[in-house]
Amino acid sequence: MKHKRITYRAFTLIELVVTIAILAMMISFSSVIFKVSIDTHRVAGANSEIMQILRAITNQLDSDFKGLRKDGEIFVIWLADDRREPGEYERFDRIIFFANGDFHSYHPDANTGNIVRGNLARISYMLARNSYDPEQGKPAQQEPHERVLVRTQNVLTDNSDLPPTNFADFNDGFEDEIQWRGWRDKREFDRLSMHEWGMINWSLKADILTVMTDVNVGNSPLIESVACGTTVVPDNHNLFHLILSEGVGEFQIQGWHDARGQWLPSIDPDNNGDFDDDTNFYLEGSRNVPGILYTPQPDRGYGGLYMANGLNNEFPFDQNDIDQEHFNEIPGLGRAFKFTFTLYDSRGIFENGRIFSHIVYLDD
Repeated sequence: MKHKRITYRAFTLIELVVTIAILAMMISFSSVIFKVSIDTHRVAGANSEIMQILRAITNQLDSDFKGLRKDGEIFVIWLADDRREPGEYERFDRIIFFANGDFHSYHPDANTGNIVRGNLARISYMLARNSYDPEQGKPAQQEPHERVLVRTQNVLTDNSDLPPTNFADFNDGFEDEIQWRGWRDKREFDRLSMHEWGMINWSLKADILTVMTDVNVGNSPLIESVACGTTVVPDNHNLFHLILSEGVGEFQIQGWHDARGQWLPSIDPDNNGDFDDDTNFYLEGSRNVPGILYTPQPDRGYGGLYMANGLNNEFPFDQNDIDQEHFNEIPGLGRAFKFTFTLYDSRGIFENGRIFSHIVYLDD
């Protein structure tokens, strides 16, 4: 009897090796594609977060500067700090100005129990302190991604139901640093006109501006004893109304100067890497801080423009001309402001943040 031979087909060793290799390659490619997809999703989410921050900041800037009062005081501080890396400077600029708009307090008045409303406010922008210790908590001492950009808004009102604000009493009643903090960070309104604010005597105005900006103005003694500048600490919920955005590493303010055709001030404006010869700043630890106190009424007896390294000689400007008539000619003010800031996402996807600039036009 004949038997039919049965044979079975199977993979050879070579075929198995090739199959396993192809499978490994497919898994490897899938892993790469999956990782790229995840990274793309994370970057897209970080970009979306940063763009939301950007819109919040730029929309607020546009709204505030649309109502800028050129007949009111403007105080700008340009502060460069080189603590991070040699030759790499961070900007911690601040600005205080008056603007028209529809303003209201975030907390009710203790006397009337009502929200205070008004059409005029004193507004400031700056990076915040995170400590009430005078020696600690300055923005330059914080990690860039942990810094907070704050916007203060003090509504000026003639509401007769509110007690009048008498800044002359500050010399006697506000020597205690707790009272200064309360006025600076918690007080959201004053029964005061812009003219009354402008006519405050210079020695008192220097104290007030020192407390507001964390920069010594007119040799005010307060900077030595009071944690100056707007302060935001995590456990103080009363101060959350000050926060404009978290994760803002730098804040830079420049004004367009027609005569030079450039933004002032700047570090290394010709980008030649020489910071000492062509910067508009005092560097290397100098306590002199450049800035401008714009006073539309020259008879107030104070005001001026302070820049460094010969800029005043290059752009001489008479103190009496720092007024509304010469607004577009003043170095550091001019026809437009350019704000530059470094924004960080909350998850640290962009390790060095992203830099943006936004221009607001000041001409009518």
